[in-house]
Amino acid sequence: MEIFFGEVLPTKEDLDFIKRLAPKRGVQRVDYREFCKYLGKKVIRAFKSGSAPGDKSGDGSSKEVSASVTRELERPLIKEASLTYILRKAAELDLDLRKVLLDNDRNELNVIPRTKFVGLLLEWPLGLNEVDVQEILENDLSFDNYGNVDYTVILNSDLFCHLER
Repeated sequence: MEIFFGEVLPTKEDLDFIKRLAPKRGVQRVDYREFCKYLGKKVIRAFKSGSAPGDKSGDGSSKEVSASVTRELERPLIKEASLTYILRKAAELDLDLRKVLLDNDRNELNVIPRTKFVGLLLEWPLGLNEVDVQEILENDLSFDNYGNVDYTVILNSDLFCHLER
């Protein structure tokens, strides 16, 4: 990984962090497709900000992302029908969302059937009801062509990445 991605991951801490975030399949091997998606997002964000991927001094989105995440985390946690609430509440309850989502994606397609995803949200102790879940489905999630929930949007969100650290 250092040979292939050393140029985009200038520090050992960046590489170690991304190794920890990369989903593991089977015998703790890194899921290359998920790793590339996550790395691609990091590179795109750095490119938009006009800085190197590991550079924290960029004048663009990296500071804005940190500021928006910080602002969100400083707000009191109030029950609402939003993905942000789910992520923050799950972190508060120490739910490993990455593991749960990957375990429910048996075919490794990065999607979960809509009904199964709704069941998961209602099953978790988040205090959400069916109306809340329906609102989240309509406003905060992405779907594939078959109506399945694309959970990579959740796993690649700035707030999720920050909370997972």
